[in-house]
Amino acid sequence: MGSVDRRGEVVLYFIVALALSASPVDGADPYLVMDVNTGPDHSYIQNVYAANGYYYFRAYNPTYGWEPWWSDGTAAGTDMRDLWSGTQSSTPAGFETFAGDIFFEGSNGTVPGIFALGVGPSIKANIDVEGSLMVTVGSNLFFGGAETGGGEGMELWKIDQGTLTATRVKDIYLGGTSSTPEKLVAVGTTLYFTANDGTHGKELWRSNGTGAGTVMVEDIAPDLLWSSPAELTEAGGRLFFGATDGDTTYGSELWVTVGGVPTVIDICPGTCSGGTGGIAKVGTGVCFRSLGTGGTGAELWCSDGTPGGTAKVKEIGPGSTPGYIDLITDFDGDLFYFIADDVTHGSELWRSNGTAGGTWMVKDINPDGGDGMSSVNSEIVVAGDEIYFTANDGVHGWELWRSDGTEACTVMVYDINNLGANAYPGNLRVVGDRLLFAADDGSHGSELWALDIPLFHSGFEDCDPTWSSWVY
Repeated sequence: MGSVDRRGEVVLYFIVALALSASPVDGADPYLVMDVNTGPDHSYIQNVYAANGYYYFRAYNPTYGWEPWWSDGTAAGTDMRDLWSGTQSSTPAGFETFAGDIFFEGSNGTVPGIFALGVGPSIKANIDVEGSLMVTVGSNLFFGGAETGGGEGMELWKIDQGTLTATRVKDIYLGGTSSTPEKLVAVGTTLYFTANDGTHGKELWRSNGTGAGTVMVEDIAPDLLWSSPAELTEAGGRLFFGATDGDTTYGSELWVTVGGVPTVIDICPGTCSGGTGGIAKVGTGVCFRSLGTGGTGAELWCSDGTPGGTAKVKEIGPGSTPGYIDLITDFDGDLFYFIADDVTHGSELWRSNGTAGGTWMVKDINPDGGDGMSSVNSEIVVAGDEIYFTANDGVHGWELWRSDGTEACTVMVYDINNLGANAYPGNLRVVGDRLLFAADDGSHGSELWALDIPLFHSGFEDCDPTWSSWVY
């Protein structure tokens, strides 16, 4: 018995299903969720955070000022809280999940502090502390803060999940001077961050939530120098970061905590600097750009946290020309995407499995020698078996694209802002089965948009050109 082509039946089934669903349009193209700042002006969507089936963000409306908003990707599911009533701005920032809620920094006009969006959501708590850089570690919400009117500098604070009260963990820089805790990262049940105690400069610290358990990890750059730990990244239960010992022994190199103890991975032996940048978690290790042992520009490297497991993946920029590696994005723990410039094609989308043979350019998106992607205008986000990203093919301007990692299936999703104009899609986040982002269609300014992520792709594997678009 011969095979039966039921592709038309399948397509019809999904078309009917989508027509009966709550999708605002037909699910095929991106759609404007809400014109937050009505008219051609931007709402300036910022500080985005995806959790609990919502896309949280800060946006501007002339009636309310800068206030917290949230959306599930539908107009009915998009709302805001006028925390500082009227046209004044609460200026929310640092959205973070804690105690089953979304906490953020802001002001209601009476006190600056940490607020929480409750069921509904609605404001349910405020704490008279100026906070920022919030991260949840176990039952504590940590942040850098200063008690309003207290005279102390910016120090490490926490909110306890049980009592929802805020307490200062430790006065790291004694007196009224700020230790300025920054780059807060959770590694298991331990908080890592950078701070300056006034004696050792900006160094790496850790905390278990108690004063006694809040200590400097190591004075990496002694003699009053600053090691200035950067790009703190958790991977495999360890902390990776870049730091310098002041060129006394190692120079600027990659560091990793092993059992809580920082260990240098001396990529360029001696006082020369291997340098690290763009550190990103990939599986249980990290990938980054490094100068290596010198003689080449910054190229793609990966590390499993050991010297023997740290190596250059591939020299993308020939000779001393850097590969301009950026936006390294973990896909599945083995495969990752990034942007790079091989000099011939400009800055484009690449993929790698951590080996030279498994590293190649996905597609020359802007084939006329221009940059198809850039560290300034591009973002990459993983959605199921695909990635969505911002790119410019030299014809349509900066628009929303998608890829399954093959050249044939790397395509522009939709020309949101007319032919040749820039939509500048940004702040891409996946919420449920939708991609939410900010974009400018040329009429409404930069506003909130969404795309219903396809549930079924007919002919996806070979991107059958006879199909009009992505078929559901």
